[in-house]
Amino acid sequence: MEDLAGIGKLSESIEKGTKEIRQLAYDFLAPGLKEAGQLLADKVRFSRIDNAALALTKARKLIADSGLFLHPVDLKTLVPLIEYSSLEDDQSMVDKWAGLLASAATFDTPMTAYVHILAELSAVDAKTFDFICTTVEVTEEEGEIQICGVSVQTILKSLKFEKIQLLPIIGNLGRLGLIQRVMRGGGTFLGEPPLGVPTNEVIGPTILGQCFIQACRGPKPNQ
Repeated sequence: MEDLAGIGKLSESIEKGTKEIRQLAYDFLAPGLKEAGQLLADKVRFSRIDNAALALTKARKLIADSGLFLHPVDLKTLVPLIEYSSLEDDQSMVDKWAGLLASAATFDTPMTAYVHILAELSAVDAKTFDFICTTVEVTEEEGEIQICGVSVQTILKSLKFEKIQLLPIIGNLGRLGLIQRVMRGGGTFLGEPPLGVPTNEVIGPTILGQCFIQACRGPKPNQ
């Protein structure tokens, strides 16, 4: 009997949670698509309902603080965004999903690709990329090429990584097209250059990376 009672409480909690997700999601749906709220609720039925609800609530606040008009988000962006946000364990990542949703609901730029990029970042990947985007350590010229970015040594020291920990992170960020790697001091390499050798490597965000990180921050507050 105790097990049956437990199942009943779980079922009640899930139903309450899906109703909350459905109601929050209505704000981001176009007229005539309200039934899609049930689809969104079903997507997170057995996931972390609280995280999805938190992302939606934070997105609404970001939009309200920005003073911008909220417009409907296309389902190709909204459905996976809410589903992925419900699976996050790290609150800093929930914040990024909220920022991305707020951007999708206030800007005309398509955000579908950004949803899939963010889904492939771990919290450590995202933290490292944030650091790369906010720490421009090197600005110099190599011939006609200007180099802007942060050195591998600075990343290792500041984030307290061992090189073996940084390798897969840089590899993933590079695979997603978020960063660009440059070897200072010249030299020609076939394929991906080795990380940090034989000369000082500088890493900086690509144009895609800059646009992506800005989208994940959401619209700026109205001054």
